[in-house]
Amino acid sequence: MIIATASDDAFMPGLLALLHSAHSHNPEARFLVIDMGMSPGSRFKLDALIDRFGISASIIRGAPDAFARLPHVQRFARSAYARLLIPELLPNESKALYIDADAVVTCGLGELWEKELGNFLIAAARDEFIAADEAARAGVNADSYFNSGVLLMNLDLWRSEHVASEAMATIEKDRRLTLPDQTALNAICRGRVMLIDRRWNLFAASVVELPITEPGIIHFTGVEKPWQRCDIPLFDFYGEHARRAGIELNFESERRTLRQFRKSVFGLLGFRSKYWRPLLVKWRYRLLLRRYVAHLRRLPAAVQTGRRQASPG
Repeated sequence: MIIATASDDAFMPGLLALLHSAHSHNPEARFLVIDMGMSPGSRFKLDALIDRFGISASIIRGAPDAFARLPHVQRFARSAYARLLIPELLPNESKALYIDADAVVTCGLGELWEKELGNFLIAAARDEFIAADEAARAGVNADSYFNSGVLLMNLDLWRSEHVASEAMATIEKDRRLTLPDQTALNAICRGRVMLIDRRWNLFAASVVELPITEPGIIHFTGVEKPWQRCDIPLFDFYGEHARRAGIELNFESERRTLRQFRKSVFGLLGFRSKYWRPLLVKWRYRLLLRRYVAHLRRLPAAVQTGRRQASPG
């Protein structure tokens, strides 16, 4: 199994938790980490984590000028373009599983990895919250538009059909795209996408609006990240791996005003779904979290501490 991701300094707290979580459940996996602008300090933390937990990983510096002609969009990390480099960085591999650095893995990924792609260019989960006009720019309906944060990539077809270069040409041509690489890939891959279950790309920020499901990969989409604040949905799944990975998290939760508190109380007393459903969803995921933490505690000691056992003699 090959898991690819990319990061710069801004996403380093996410990258470390992603690597720890994915390795914990998939110790046989090999990782490709694309360095999209890491400082020496960040690289030191990354190397230390890899060594401490015995992670099989290759770190490759992304060409600094590879995306010079592509737009820089507000609220969009340029490192997201890095997924377009994967087919050429892995020339001898037929497929790879790409995961954004703002995600955590909560189970073994064998079921996802073993999917036969055939003539599909990718396997990905739907993005139920995409704006209709953005989907229209890709030439697809909103109900078939996928999120590019988790992609099982058919690298053989990507290379033979020049998918990456086509995507970059599309991005350069249409600078109105809100989500440049994602929408470009939707346009190029339309009709050849294997849609996968939501559990493989569960949007933490939108869990209240989605059916409750046991997560396989939790994706912290949006502006607010779990290394920036602890009061966002499903934070504790990230927090468990951040703590084990040695990530220092220093922030304060935003305190609710008296007016907000009173509004919530009256909403709950009035049995309004807007106020009750978030509590029910939070309670359900708290139960899943408790079971998940118990599972982590049963994993080998190396997952808990990263300390390798000394060889006898």
